[in-house]
Amino acid sequence: MTASSAGLTIENRGTPNPVLFYNGKPMLKVGPMPEVHTFALPWNDGNPVFNHGAWTRWMLEHGMGYGRVYPESGYAWCSHGPDAGKIVPFVVDHWDGVRPVVDLTRFDEAYWEQFANTIRQCREREIVLHLQLYQLCYFQGDRWLGESAWKKCYFNPANNVNGFELGGWDERSKEENGLDYFGKVVEQYPDGALWKIHEQWVRHILNAIGDSGNVIIDLINEGNYHTPQEWVDKTLDVIDAWKARTGNAILVGAYKHFWAREYGKDWILGHPRLDVLIDCGFDVRAGTTGPDRITYQKPVISVHNHWLKPEERPEGYSPCEVHGGYPFYKRIYQWLAMMQKVQGIGVYGKAAGATSLDSEHARAYAAQTKFLMHVFEGLKDFAHLVPCPEKIVGAPGDYRHLLASPAEVLVYLATKQMGETVPAGQEIELRDLNLPDGELPAQIIDPAGCTVADGRIHVSGGRLTIELPRFTEDVAVCVKLA
Repeated sequence: MTASSAGLTIENRGTPNPVLFYNGKPMLKVGPMPEVHTFALPWNDGNPVFNHGAWTRWMLEHGMGYGRVYPESGYAWCSHGPDAGKIVPFVVDHWDGVRPVVDLTRFDEAYWEQFANTIRQCREREIVLHLQLYQLCYFQGDRWLGESAWKKCYFNPANNVNGFELGGWDERSKEENGLDYFGKVVEQYPDGALWKIHEQWVRHILNAIGDSGNVIIDLINEGNYHTPQEWVDKTLDVIDAWKARTGNAILVGAYKHFWAREYGKDWILGHPRLDVLIDCGFDVRAGTTGPDRITYQKPVISVHNHWLKPEERPEGYSPCEVHGGYPFYKRIYQWLAMMQKVQGIGVYGKAAGATSLDSEHARAYAAQTKFLMHVFEGLKDFAHLVPCPEKIVGAPGDYRHLLASPAEVLVYLATKQMGETVPAGQEIELRDLNLPDGELPAQIIDPAGCTVADGRIHVSGGRLTIELPRFTEDVAVCVKLA
C-alpha cells in the first residue's frame, strides 16, 4: 500500500462525483459506536460499564465499521466517581462526591494517551471514527439524567477551579446554559485564557489522532449562532497549522443541521476549508443529500438516523438507537443513504453500557446491516456509480433511487408505510442507459428478508423494464451490464 492510499482520502475531489476512499478502496462504513463510552473509559475487554472488545467484535462480525464519537465535555451518562474507572480530559483537582472538579488549564495526559490508544485500536479493526470536537448539548440547559446537562459540564464554573464567568439563561429550556463559551473563546483570541484552553483542547485531539488515517473531524454537534462563524474559521486555523507542522492529513466537516438554518445552507456546505458534508436521516429521507453532494462536490457522511418528526412517530418508535424498535426505519435509512452515496452511515449506540447486543432489536439491525454490506461488496465499482433517480420513468413505492455506471445498475424502491405490500407484476422502467436491445440477468434483492433471487430484465428502444415480484416495504434490483 502506498502512503497516498493509506487511510482516508478523497478521489474525484472537486467533481460532481467525489468519493471517500479508505485504505485505497471506495468506502462504505456503517454502524454505531457509543459516542460517550468510547473515550470515557480506557479501552478494555471486560469492563461491565462498556466492553470495547465485545462491542467491536460484534461490529466486525456484522460488517460494521463506523461510529460518531466525541471527548466528554462533562460527567453525564457514564458511571462516575473516583473509583468508577472513568477517565477525565482535565486534571481533577478534587472530587465533590461523585462530581469531578477540574482545572481547565491542565490536561490529564493519561486521558489523552487512552484517547489515542482507542483510536489506534479502531484503526487496527478498520473502524472509521466520525469525531466531533465538542458536543453542544453539554453547554445547553437540556435535561439529561434528570437535570440540566450544563450543570454537569466541566466548563460550568461549579465544576472547575478556574473562576471563568460563563453561563446565561436558556429561554427554551428555562435553564441556565453555557452557550456563551464559544463566543468568548473567539473574543479572547489569541492570548486569552479561554482561547488557550480551546486551542489546547483541539490540539490534544489532533495529537491523539496523529497519522492514524481513520478519523473524520466534525467541528461540533449541532453548531448554530452560539458558535460564531469566526469560531469555525479560527478553529480551522488551528487544524491547518497542526497539519502543516506534522505533515499529517485529516478530513474535516461540520454537521450542517442548525448552522444551515441560522447562517444559510451555502455557508456551511460550501465552506472552502471543509472537506466533507455531514447530514442526518432527515436529509436522507428528504432526498436532499444526493443533490447537495453533486452541487458542493464533496463526499457525505451522516451523523445518525433521526427520521420522523415527533408527531409522525408510532408508539415505541426509536429512530436513532441501535437497540430501539422498528428495524424498518433503520433499514430504509441505510439503503437510501447508500443510494445517495452517503459513505459513513451513523446510528446511535447510547445504551451500550446497559443493553445486550443480543437483544431482538440489535439482532435485527445487525442482520440487515450485514446484508447491506454484502450487497455493497458485490458492486463492481462503487466509485463510478452515479445517483440518477431522474432516469426512473415509472416504479412503485414512495422512495425511488438509482445508481448507474457503464458496468452496472442498482435500483432501490421503498414505501413510506411500515408493513405496506406491493403486489407482484409491478414494473420498474428506466431510460437513457444506452443499452442494446435484448435480455439480461438481474438480481432481485429483498433487504428485509436478506435474500437475493435471480431475475431477467428486458431492454427495448433504450428503455430497461424490470418486472417485480410481490414485496413488502422495499426491494432492490442489481443488473451487471459489463
